[in-house]
Amino acid sequence: MLIQCIGLGKSGRKPAPECVIPADYLSFSTTGRARASEINWPHRKFPRDTRGVARRILLFVACTAALLQPTCSRSDDANRGTSSGGGSSAGGNGDGDGDVDGDGGEISLGGAESGGGSSGGTETGGAETGGTGADGAGGRPELGGESSMGGQDGFCENAIPVVSTAPSTLEETGFYSDNGAKVVASELREFAPRYMLWSDGAVKTRWLYLPECDPIIDTSEMDSWEFPVGTYAFKQFEVDGKLVETRMVHKYGVADEEVLYATYVFDEESLVSHLDGNGHTVERANGPDYTVPNVAAGHCARCHGSSEANAAATGLPSRFLGPSAVDLNHDGPGLTLAGLINEGLLSNPPVGSFSTPGEATQETALGYLHANCGYCHNDTPISQPLETPYALRLKTTDTTLQETGVFMTAVNVPVSNYTSLETEPCTHRIYGGDVAVSCIHERMGLRPVNQMPPLDTARVDQDGLDAVAEFIQALDPPG
Repeated sequence: MLIQCIGLGKSGRKPAPECVIPADYLSFSTTGRARASEINWPHRKFPRDTRGVARRILLFVACTAALLQPTCSRSDDANRGTSSGGGSSAGGNGDGDGDVDGDGGEISLGGAESGGGSSGGTETGGAETGGTGADGAGGRPELGGESSMGGQDGFCENAIPVVSTAPSTLEETGFYSDNGAKVVASELREFAPRYMLWSDGAVKTRWLYLPECDPIIDTSEMDSWEFPVGTYAFKQFEVDGKLVETRMVHKYGVADEEVLYATYVFDEESLVSHLDGNGHTVERANGPDYTVPNVAAGHCARCHGSSEANAAATGLPSRFLGPSAVDLNHDGPGLTLAGLINEGLLSNPPVGSFSTPGEATQETALGYLHANCGYCHNDTPISQPLETPYALRLKTTDTTLQETGVFMTAVNVPVSNYTSLETEPCTHRIYGGDVAVSCIHERMGLRPVNQMPPLDTARVDQDGLDAVAEFIQALDPPG
């Protein structure tokens, strides 16, 4: 039996067609069909950040051996059909190795019965388990169809390709299925985080794309998700009723820093986009102007995390800020935590339920600090270290107010890395019962000097400021 190479890691790129893998590297289902999910790569024995390297090494060895001995046979008649590969077992229509050149179907590993309507198909898949069928484990919709696992030629191809350089226009990214009509591609899943980042009043819409070839999010650490190679996140901004920009974050490699940041701005009629790497301002009738981030100056990396190895930065290891267990834990529209669980897209689904602790006033303030401060001030390995720990990001393990990072690292904790310029300077990160000497509240109300968040916002979020003030006033003072 000729076994084709399948599964070049997480990118969905196709191997050379002459590359074959010895049968010993594969496990087989009861029908004799080799499945990508059954490749015996021992990747789970490796630390998470080395799995991609291990997979590529093993694949190189396998393909090298196969090229030296290009005809790999398997003398297991049970996987060939009735006696000579006939139509009623796991083989093809009746000539030993299948219909044309595989161990079954018309081209590769299918077959008339073992690869027919249920676990094979006209090529490598079928109506239920891949191939050219309408649904199942390879292609679209969901994970079935023509262009995914078990697709047209037995290889996996994502709907939106992996790239390491930002395309010159948004239209070239695959964001739209109809560029002229500006119809967003159906493969992009709209979502909204439970807690929102302030963006000077802009109306934002967000989408997440998980690659069909490897859509599983590694949630072995529930508060630090690792997204598969090929993941995209898009966020669109409308200012004063006009489409202004769409930002993109794309994971193109296994390493944390192998991420691409880009922003696409639109002309006055919001019809044509182009890549904007240096940032600019958009005039607003009531001022101040809206700021498009300067990608070249590191504005995206400042909050998301660096796109360079060993560079000092804040952010999160995944570089994706909105889609997380805490932020998707709601029953609103779009993609949610419950939806990801139901679709089997989390490697380790959460056990039991969780929620933000505290009553309504406390939850509102904790959520605001989580979304507007916690992506930089957190306890992940890439968060900028301070003399005193500073963790404002919520976790799924927070069950009481006293367990939150806000309470443990900010409430009644003196400042250590900030010098106030106010007439009555603040003294603590949060001083229970006294807003005036709470530096978090002071810096939220400043623009532009000493402001927080530090970048690309020129307006104070008065609702957020009031929510945090109400939270502070209800706390007990130190002592």
